[in-house]
Amino acid sequence: MYTGSYLDTIYRDGSKRDGKAGYAYVHYRDGHTELLAINCSVDYIIQNNFKNITTVSDSRPVLEALANLNNDNYYVHSLKNKIKQYKNIIFEGIKAHKGYTGNERVDMYAKQATERNWIDIKIRYSNAQIKKLINQAIQDEWQAEWNFFHQGAATFSYHAQS
Repeated sequence: MYTGSYLDTIYRDGSKRDGKAGYAYVHYRDGHTELLAINCSVDYIIQNNFKNITTVSDSRPVLEALANLNNDNYYVHSLKNKIKQYKNIIFEGIKAHKGYTGNERVDMYAKQATERNWIDIKIRYSNAQIKKLINQAIQDEWQAEWNFFHQGAATFSYHAQS
């Protein structure tokens, strides 16, 4: 559980809805809040040479993926490489929507980011996402054919109208 023992703290979150994804993080330092994208947060820490900084996340899967030595996800691997180069980052997990001011704020910003009409960063689809999209397209096509044949439209199309 996050104890708030460091002066610098980063809260981060991501959101996905209606086929759009957004993310944000909030950095509390001396009363200033800065918003940056989650995948830039480690770069931000490194570029500014922060020491003993805590980055807080309500995403247990992300923290578990970072801790998993066998995770071969491209983005996790890339982030792990950055973290290896800079050893002053501490990751803390918290429960979502439990009143942590920074986490609630970054959650709000992440949701707002999904409503914009532009894309900041294009992210590659994972193999699982591609498979899901292909399966959905196949299922949709099958359903359309089923509906067409089931309603007698196919038979009707073969008979000339009198």
